[in-house]
Amino acid sequence: MKYTAKIKVVHNGKLYTPGTALPDTISKADMEFLKSKNYLVPCMDEPDADDFDADDFDEQTPDDDYKTADEIGKIRSKKDVKAYADAIGLDLGEGWEEKSLKDLKEAVILYQDEQEAAAEAE
Repeated sequence: MKYTAKIKVVHNGKLYTPGTALPDTISKADMEFLKSKNYLVPCMDEPDADDFDADDFDEQTPDDDYKTADEIGKIRSKKDVKAYADAIGLDLGEGWEEKSLKDLKEAVILYQDEQEAAAEAE
């Protein structure tokens, strides 16, 4: 059975936002923990494989808008910044762990600004 997250879930560096169906790769123990905390709901309707059009799907784009600069400023760990960057399609590069938290946040904000400017130009 597939489950939808009620909260943000990070698994293998990928961010699953509330309302997102979780993959089958999450361990049974992790799924049981999430269910015990009432963080999951069963998916009612699973789309058929024939209904899925891969051209209309961007795996990196979160369901909702980008975080604001203030929201990004409140992130307290490099791993959380990295997970969010991955979710919006930003590759922070190999040495992201050596960069300061402030530099990582600034890179994410700059990337978002560039993406929004490019979208407005279209």
